[in-house]
Amino acid sequence: MDDRERAGYTILPFVLSFLYLLLTIASVVAIVRTILKPYIPVTLFQFNAYFLLAVLFRTIFFFLQPFLYDDIIHVRNSIMVALSQFPTYLLFASYMGYLLIWSDIHQNRGERVSWRVVGKMNMVVMLSMKIVPLMGAGLLISDILFYPPQYFKIPTISTPLEQAIAVIGRVSYAVAEVTFIIYSFKIFAGASSSSSSSHHHVDGIGTRTPKNRKLLQYVGIIGFINLLTNLAKLIILTYKIAYSYINDTEEHLTTLWQFKLPYQLLLELVPGLLALWVLNFRPPHATLRADAMMKDNDNVFTQNTPLLE
Repeated sequence: MDDRERAGYTILPFVLSFLYLLLTIASVVAIVRTILKPYIPVTLFQFNAYFLLAVLFRTIFFFLQPFLYDDIIHVRNSIMVALSQFPTYLLFASYMGYLLIWSDIHQNRGERVSWRVVGKMNMVVMLSMKIVPLMGAGLLISDILFYPPQYFKIPTISTPLEQAIAVIGRVSYAVAEVTFIIYSFKIFAGASSSSSSSHHHVDGIGTRTPKNRKLLQYVGIIGFINLLTNLAKLIILTYKIAYSYINDTEEHLTTLWQFKLPYQLLLELVPGLLALWVLNFRPPHATLRADAMMKDNDNVFTQNTPLLE
């Protein structure tokens, strides 16, 4: 292995670990800001919590990689697989939370059938936010408990259960794509159906003001960016597992190291930071303020309720 490839397995993970650490700190700040609101925005808290756990696992995974490669420490491969794969399930849940918030920004309690359809979808999405991460955690814990320990310098998907975990995680990306497309269609259909009203309000907030329209545009654009990045990740990850299957080789989690930095930066770090920013760090007049939305919205903002429904 030449010096460049060695640097890819030792130096590059430290760079990625540092970038994810910065995103972890930003996520902690976002959660603190959420908790300190007069009314706790439950869905926003869930988005922030899932996102924080995902980037924290990523931070630990990349930080450990150089020490594994140089035989400084030895960690069970199943644990490294868990640190690598569980964020996929957590990011799915946070993305679903993003869609719920986007829907709630638009939704008007007096809308027509299209909003009733969105309301039913919201229930499914809220359940998936809880079930999918729990399923991923259960599978990963089973992998740790029921398979004998293995130790590799480079983390590798080596058992049938780990392969299933990887496939299910990639299927979740596909589900996220379909859900986003359906949400987009229903949201814009509902918005256009009531656009003739000059006093249109969403959850007690006028959406025809320039500031609120700008926020809606931000949320929609960043949601579309996440759609594209999830689609790109789905294609790349599917190619990797198909390549491993066709060539009958194990899937190393850090192969193609020369593409690791742009892959993580462009398809996860930057889109994640944008979503975190638009939902948490917009100026105080943004429509996501709890005191503005809590009047008519029972899903996103609640008073004196548990942090997680």
